[in-house]
Amino acid sequence: MDLAGYSKTPLIKKLGIIASQKILLINEPDNYFDLIEKDISKLLCANNEKPDFIHLFVSIKKEFEKQMKGIAGIIHF
Repeated sequence: MDLAGYSKTPLIKKLGIIASQKILLINEPDNYFDLIEKDISKLLCANNEKPDFIHLFVSIKKEFEKQMKGIAGIIHF
């Protein structure tokens, strides 16, 4: 499956995800790993870890605001 699009750059590279990061996924789609064409499950944060990269999926502004308040509690902008 070629999801890189017209630029031929893989989505994981477009997002800037690298192997040394701890990643927090919030509301990710069931096919997330298929979309980025890589299994990054070993990079996912444990509950007590501070993420280097947060990938948040929402469809409405109210949900975005709610999630951002929760994120602000675990990291400092």
